[in-house]
Amino acid sequence: MKGYSKLTEDQKHELFFDFIPNKLFGRIQKYKSSAKVFNTWGDAVIAVFFDGLDAVEFMLAYRDAFDKENLGQLPIAPRIAGHYGEIHVFFDHLLKQDNAIGTNVDITARIEPITRPGEIFVTAEFRESFLEKVQRDYGFEFSKLGKYDLAKDFGSKELYRLYRCHEEEQIVDSLFEQEVKDLLPELGELPKKEKEIIENLNESGKRNEVKRWIDDQITEARSNDSAFLEEVAALCKNYGLYEQGLYFIEELEKSVITVSRGIQLKPYVSKKEVMKIKAECLTRLGKYEQAANILYSLWQSISDKSSKDAYDILSMLAAQFKRRATIPHHKDSQRPSYIDIELLKSATNLYLAAFKISPDEYYPAINAAYLYKIIEKLGHTQLQVKSGTGTKLANYILKTWGEGHMKGNWWLDATLSEAYMLKGDFQKAKEAFQYAVKNHENKVKMFEVEGTKIQIEQYLKIMNLEKEGEEIVKLLEYWINNHKAEV
Repeated sequence: MKGYSKLTEDQKHELFFDFIPNKLFGRIQKYKSSAKVFNTWGDAVIAVFFDGLDAVEFMLAYRDAFDKENLGQLPIAPRIAGHYGEIHVFFDHLLKQDNAIGTNVDITARIEPITRPGEIFVTAEFRESFLEKVQRDYGFEFSKLGKYDLAKDFGSKELYRLYRCHEEEQIVDSLFEQEVKDLLPELGELPKKEKEIIENLNESGKRNEVKRWIDDQITEARSNDSAFLEEVAALCKNYGLYEQGLYFIEELEKSVITVSRGIQLKPYVSKKEVMKIKAECLTRLGKYEQAANILYSLWQSISDKSSKDAYDILSMLAAQFKRRATIPHHKDSQRPSYIDIELLKSATNLYLAAFKISPDEYYPAINAAYLYKIIEKLGHTQLQVKSGTGTKLANYILKTWGEGHMKGNWWLDATLSEAYMLKGDFQKAKEAFQYAVKNHENKVKMFEVEGTKIQIEQYLKIMNLEKEGEEIVKLLEYWINNHKAEV
């Protein structure tokens, strides 16, 4: 219901104790009985039908109940979405009735937020199935709307507006059918041949081989397709070839597309994925201020500060702050005088902000645990860090993501192993890493293992725990040096 979140308590009382029982329920009662699944989700209803005609009639009846005469002063309107496809229907023991799950349920839920209030939007699959199975003319029309991007980055779908024949087709339906790509050309996709080249290099894990290939590409960068250059820049970042990555990004930023009558655009200057690669390369090269400006610009451009994009940018900013705070600027820097404690606390807070957005992601949690341990060790009590916070966070990670067993993903296995180390149980951490090495041998790129090793070495040095963690570092070094792929 559009407008539901802004209803007053009195209006909600009117909705649930007058409108729904007296004006809505009677119109949809028979469809509730014919639905295989019928349930409420907050201010929404989910209904599953095997019969397409029942589904259409239910949606129209539900929509029609929300007319001005029935609503009175209630400032709400329904947004109704329909989709067709396979789902899993099961008996819900909590509700004591059938319920439904599946990707196609999720897709329908992602269409609803982009539906115009008071309208019914359905997918091409819904329309095609309905027309195929309902042969008679029942007085319904489907007006083509074109391809829409679904909510929460859930892809795109060809959508239609469902309405009764006696209703007028809305002028905006035909106007919205115009594709944006007809006005603004889209960036080209990576050709199949080049895509195979990138995939093979990524799968090889051989850094020297990748570097030789990259060096050859630098001489041809200007003649290469822009989509290819973007993939090459990402490849450089993944293999630690940051200077080369920046070179390809600079070439990308020069790329132009012509719109019409000589108007030219530079699409890669502000493309989100390219800016992230650039910021990562700058950070790894110690160019923190330039990287921060890029990431902050990306942060400002995000309207939904609880989105996956927001999580990614906060995590990247946090990683940048952490490196800037903990990596010595000179080889003769003495521990811990080179550490910027205020910057370290900023990194910790950014990791926590990212973790708040995506509490199912363990990456920001383990990094925050590291930093809490370091801050506590350095004795900066004025920063109001509670004693034992890092250890408690490590315990939380083990309890939440798998204490006592591993999950088969290198990053998670490494995270759990590191959590044992942060607790001070170096023997358990060593055993966990031994398991991870055995489980992921020849299955993970060595630059990923190198990243874990560098973080552990850094932590051990700051904490004066080199001796305690020596066997873990040697284990990872042995893996790296004896891996069949070049590093």
